[in-house]
Amino acid sequence: MEEKSEHITDEMVIAEWRTMLASFNDIIEDRPPIEKVRAELEELMEMCKISARLTPRQREGIYDRCKSYLDGTYGKGLSHVK
Repeated sequence: MEEKSEHITDEMVIAEWRTMLASFNDIIEDRPPIEKVRAELEELMEMCKISARLTPRQREGIYDRCKSYLDGTYGKGLSHVK
């Protein structure tokens, strides 16, 4: 039998991207200590690496956010307009 490959639409890519961003934001919402969220962030990093829907840049963006939080550098050096 021939296996059909899923046709990935822009909407699917956007939905998965938004879902992963929302997951990341939920995990770090109250800036918890790294050790409390390490497993969740590592799981999200693994999910983004194997995603067939995200573009390479989107996978990299999620992965880098998680890695930066785990390294303690997430959000540092950003300028925020008040």
